[in-house]
Amino acid sequence: MALKRNIFVARTAHDLKHVNTVHVPVFGIVKLYLSAGGKNSKSYLLPEAPEQKQASSAADTFCFAPEAEKAKIKYELDDVCGVITKAKLELFHRANKTAIWKRDLKDAELGHGEHEIEWDGKIDKGADFPESYITVEHSPYKLRLTIEGEADAHNYSPAAWTYLHVLVHSIELEKGVKDALSRTLDKDLLDTWSIPAEGKTQKVKLISNLFSVGGDTTNATSYTAYRDLWKNGTEEGPNLPIFAKLLVKSSGGEKKDVPKAIGRVRVLWDWRDSPEDLSMQYPHAKEFLEPALDYDKNVTKPKGDNCHKDRGGKRGDDTKPVFPARAGDPDKAALTAGTFPFKVEACATRKWSAYSETWRTGKLMGKTGVSFQPSHMAGDAYLVDAYFAHNRKPDGKDDLDTEDNNQLQHAVKKSTGIWQIWREVHISLYHKKHASLPTLSIPTVATTLAKAYVELVDKSGAIQSPMAGYDGKIRVHLGALSAERQASVKAGDQGTITKGGLLYKSYADFKSAIKTLKAFNNAQLASWLTANNVETAGKYKVFLEAIADVVVIKTCNEYFTASDGIKVFHLEPYWEAEGGQKSSTGGFASTSFANGTQKKAGYIHGVLTPPPSIKEIASHEIGHTLFLPHAPGTASGPAAVHDQVAHWNNCMMSYEFDKEMKFCGLCLLRMRGWDHRVLNSNRNSNRK
Repeated sequence: MALKRNIFVARTAHDLKHVNTVHVPVFGIVKLYLSAGGKNSKSYLLPEAPEQKQASSAADTFCFAPEAEKAKIKYELDDVCGVITKAKLELFHRANKTAIWKRDLKDAELGHGEHEIEWDGKIDKGADFPESYITVEHSPYKLRLTIEGEADAHNYSPAAWTYLHVLVHSIELEKGVKDALSRTLDKDLLDTWSIPAEGKTQKVKLISNLFSVGGDTTNATSYTAYRDLWKNGTEEGPNLPIFAKLLVKSSGGEKKDVPKAIGRVRVLWDWRDSPEDLSMQYPHAKEFLEPALDYDKNVTKPKGDNCHKDRGGKRGDDTKPVFPARAGDPDKAALTAGTFPFKVEACATRKWSAYSETWRTGKLMGKTGVSFQPSHMAGDAYLVDAYFAHNRKPDGKDDLDTEDNNQLQHAVKKSTGIWQIWREVHISLYHKKHASLPTLSIPTVATTLAKAYVELVDKSGAIQSPMAGYDGKIRVHLGALSAERQASVKAGDQGTITKGGLLYKSYADFKSAIKTLKAFNNAQLASWLTANNVETAGKYKVFLEAIADVVVIKTCNEYFTASDGIKVFHLEPYWEAEGGQKSSTGGFASTSFANGTQKKAGYIHGVLTPPPSIKEIASHEIGHTLFLPHAPGTASGPAAVHDQVAHWNNCMMSYEFDKEMKFCGLCLLRMRGWDHRVLNSNRNSNRK
C-alpha cells in the first residue's frame, strides 16, 4: 500500500550526517472500563490489539446504582500523532444490537492519554426506559467505544468494550394500600395487620359475627356461612395486599432505593405452611386434632397441615390459589380505586406460586405485589416468600417456575414471619340487671374460644346497668298473657324488686290469687290446678319457667342494639319466687329474640355460682350461638358432631357440671370453620 505524505526534515551542516526516520501514524484504544466505589469493570479489546493491563479488581460483575451514584467511564487513547477524527460511546442491552444510548466524544475527549467521563446511568428516554435511566430489566449492558482516524493512518485498536450490571440488592415488603382493594371487608381488615418480620407471628383476625338462628346446628350452615362471608365470586378468603420494593445494589454492595432503575421485572411469590403447634391444647383435644391435621400432609404441594380442600380449606387445591391472578393496571401517576395495580399470573409448573410484575414508571414505580389470599380457616398459618432471579433469560423470564426448591437458592429472597388466621367474634352489648351482680370476665371466657383460634372481643363499650325501663317493658308483655298467668307475678317494680328476670309469688300466694280471681272454692281450685298442670310446687316451677321463656326473652329483645355481635343479658337468677323457688337455668342462648339475626345473637346469663363456673356457662352459651349443639350424654345432644363420649365426656357443650368442661376436638374444628360433615367423631378415622 502506497502512502503519500508531506514530510518535513531538518537541514544541517553539509559535513554532518543525520537520520530522519519516517513513521506511519498509528492510533488505537488502549482500554475502556467503568469505575465506581473502588470497583472496576473489565476492559475488552479486539484480538489483534496489543495485550492490555487490566485495572485493579477488574471484573465482569461490575455494577452500580443509576441516579444514586455516579460511575466514571474511563478510557485511554493512543494518538501521539493526533490523527483521531471521531470517537463514539454506545450502550447496548442484552439481545439487542441497536444502541439505546450514544455519545460522540469531542475536542479534548479525543486527545492522547487517559480520560474520564462522569455518568450516572442516564440515557435517552424510550418506551423501555420511560425514566431515562438504565434498569435492572435490561441488565446486563455492554458499553462500547469506537474510534476513527485519518484515512492514511493505521487504527490498530478501533474498538473496546466493557460490561456492567444493574442488580437487585434486596427486596423490602410493605403493606399495600386500600385503593388496591375493592371489598369493604378487606379494606377494614387492612387497618388491623402488618407484615410479620421473620421469626414473628401476625394474627389475621377475620371478623365473623355469624350466629345460629335455630335449626342449623347440625347442618352445613356453620361452614357455609363463614365461607360465604369471605367469598368473592370464585375466590375464597381475605385479600391482604403485599407490595414489594426492589432495592438496587450499589458499586460498594449497599442497597439503594432507586425506583427509576428497576424497569419491568418479575418477582416470584411463594408460600409455605407453618406447622401447627398443638401444645396449647389439652390432651384429649390434641388427640383428636392431630389425626385431623394429618391429612395428606406430605402429599400436597406445599406440604403441611393447614385445612385441606376436602375439609373446606385451600391446601391441595390449585383452583383456589393463595396468590390469585390479577390483570393489573397501566403504570400511571394515580391508582384506580378498587383495582389491584400489578399484573399477577399463576406459575405453570409451581402451581401454588405466582409471578407479579413491577411498574416501570408512575406512582408505584419500582414496586410490585400480590393479593395474598390465605384460607379463611382459623388456625391455618402461612409464611410468604418473594424471590427475584438474577439469572434471567433474554425475554425476562427465569428458571424459578419449578417444583425443585434447589433452583430457587440463587435468587434474592425476602420472607415474612407467620401469618396466623383467627376468627374475631364480638360481645356487642353487656346488660346487667343490677349493678351489684358479679361482672362477667370476657377475657376469661375468651381463653376457651382461643383454643379454636377464635378471639372474643369486648365491643360493648361499657356495662349497661340497670336495665332502664325494665318494669314497663316486661309489664307490656305480661299483659298479653292470660289473667291466670299474670296472677303468678309479684306486684311492684320488676326492675328493682329482683336481680333476676322476674319475681313471682310463692306457690301458696299464687293459689290464693287464683282462688280469688276465679271465685273458686277449694274443690274448684284443686280441679283447676290439676287441669292446668300446676297442682304441685314442682309443677308450679315448670309453669313459671314457661312464662319467663316468653316475657323475659321478649323484654331483653327490646334492648338489642344495631351493632353485630352477641348481646349478653345478665340476670341472676333467671327468675325467682317468694318462698325460695328459683330457676335452675344457668343461662341459655335463645334463637327466639325477634331482633336476632345471623349477625346478632343474644344469650341470658342466669347463674354465676359454680358449678358450673362463670367461664363454663358463658362458653357453653356462646358455643350455642356459634352453631354448636349439646353434646351427647347428660345433655342428650347428637353424637355425630362431637368427639366420642368414650374419649371425651366433658365437652363444654355437655352438662357435666361436676367436672372441668372443655370444648371437644370436633367442636374446636367447627368453630375454626371446618366442614364438619366430612369429619368423623371417631378421631382415628380423620387421618389420611
